[in-house]
Amino acid sequence: GSLPMSAEIKEFSALPAGVRRSLLNQFSRNLTVRVVPNTQIVEIRFRGSAPDIAADTTNSIIDAYMQRNFQTRVDGTAQVSQWLSKQMEEIKASTAISQHNLAEFQEKHNLLGSNESDNIVTDRLKQLNEELTQAEAERIVKEERYRAAVLGDPELISSTPPSATLQVLRNQQADLESQYALLSAKFGKGYPKLRELQAQLSGLAASIEAERANIKARLAGEYHGAAKTEAMIRVDFAKQKAEAYNLNEHASQYASLKHE
Repeated sequence: GSLPMSAEIKEFSALPAGVRRSLLNQFSRNLTVRVVPNTQIVEIRFRGSAPDIAADTTNSIIDAYMQRNFQTRVDGTAQVSQWLSKQMEEIKASTAISQHNLAEFQEKHNLLGSNESDNIVTDRLKQLNEELTQAEAERIVKEERYRAAVLGDPELISSTPPSATLQVLRNQQADLESQYALLSAKFGKGYPKLRELQAQLSGLAASIEAERANIKARLAGEYHGAAKTEAMIRVDFAKQKAEAYNLNEHASQYASLKHE
């Protein structure tokens, strides 16, 4: 079919189908596209009756190709970007879950920091171990003093810190014994003053024994208090050690969560 010359049609799609096919066939016959051998150069030629129209057509083909090639790259990049964004969102969600699980595990099992060996359980176990060692040493010392006081050996008891009262009584006793010896040597056993000194010495002896009994009671109280403290710390230590053993069973799970 043919169109009147006066017809003005600006859109190719507005042409009748037969006309479009005829024009496309003619366009294809006039167009030559080939790759120059041993190069990456593409040669495009278009043959037409008007040189300027042929040149414009060739340049338009090149521009359209470049535009399409550019748009293809843009579209490909956009697709990759969308895919990466989706992957990143999935990774972020997975990481958030892993971090939550790790934090929950740390809180449940008293783990602090990034190292499973640094945690409240083991720190407390070390502290209790030091306290138990100190309490045991203190109990041994106080028990030794108490045993010495029970045996009543003056030499052993003297190794314990004497009370101020006992020291005063012993000084008084030594002074009266010195007076008694001097008066007895000078005036004889029947000297009346000696009976008075003897009564005083008997009273001092009773006071000294009473004070020694007080010291024994004090040492006994100190020993039993130290033993009770040691026993309490030992119980806490045993419990904490059990917690540490239990924590070791979760070490692999913690390492796995930390890795994730």
